[in-house]
Amino acid sequence: TQKLLSRVPCSTEEEMNAIIENAVSAQKKWREVPVQQRVRVLIKFHTLLVDKKDEIADVIVKENGKTKVDALGDVTRGIEVVEHSLAMPTLMMGDTVEQISNNMDTKSFRQPLGVVAGIAPFNFPAM
Repeated sequence: TQKLLSRVPCSTEEEMNAIIENAVSAQKKWREVPVQQRVRVLIKFHTLLVDKKDEIADVIVKENGKTKVDALGDVTRGIEVVEHSLAMPTLMMGDTVEQISNNMDTKSFRQPLGVVAGIAPFNFPAM
C-alpha cells in the first residue's frame, strides 16, 4: 500500500556507548545471581511470551508483512529458544576428567564472561 506505518530513529554513537556501559555494569551484577534465580526470570519471560503470543505475531504481521500463521510460527520458535535456555543449570555444567595423564586432571568451567549483541534475522524477528 506504500503507507508509512512508523519511523525508527537512528541511535547516536553516544546513545550506543551509554547502552554498552549500562549493559556491562548490569552484567557484573547479573553474573553474581545464582543460575536458578536467573532461570526464574526466564520462566517469567516465557510466560509473557506465551500470554502475548498473538499480540507479538500481530506486530510481526504489521512490520514484516508476514501472514499471521507465519508470524505465529516465528513467535513459537522464539518461545522454543527460551525453553531451551530454561535448562541453563545443566547447560552451564563444566566437565572434569580425572587422570587424563599421569597425575593430571582437567576441569572446565562455564561462566558468563560479558555482554554480547545479537541481531535477529529479518525473516525471523521473534528469535
